[in-house]
Amino acid sequence: MKSLGHFLSSAEACEDEMIDTMMGMIRIPAIAPENGGAGEGAKADFLMGKLRGFDEIRRIDVPDFNYSSILRPNILAKKAGSQTGTVWIVAHMDVVPAAELDSWDTPPFEPVLKDGKIYGRGTEDNGQAVVSSLYAARQFLSEEL
Repeated sequence: MKSLGHFLSSAEACEDEMIDTMMGMIRIPAIAPENGGAGEGAKADFLMGKLRGFDEIRRIDVPDFNYSSILRPNILAKKAGSQTGTVWIVAHMDVVPAAELDSWDTPPFEPVLKDGKIYGRGTEDNGQAVVSSLYAARQFLSEEL
């Protein structure tokens, strides 16, 4: 069994890639249809390109309940384990509109890395959950536990 220290140092080795992934996500304004946007299709395309090491990766696009011409993507990535049971990691890709642009210090969809923090629309809600989940899961994909 690998130690916690092993997994932490392995995850830390991916820091630059995690930053690039987060900043790439911020650049894609995935505004939900109820807020006047086209949804998360482009962001899902971007994330599908980041998934590797899983046994099965599926994207299921479902028409939005109120805007049937807009498809809402769902990404399912599966890895078979040695024991029974399932671990689900759930996060969302859409963001709310940026609202008043003059209230932003920088353009909301142009990410800024400053003092070890990433700033941009969707970083906290819910980009950090998407990126942290993806890279945490990667630590277990090729490891024998």
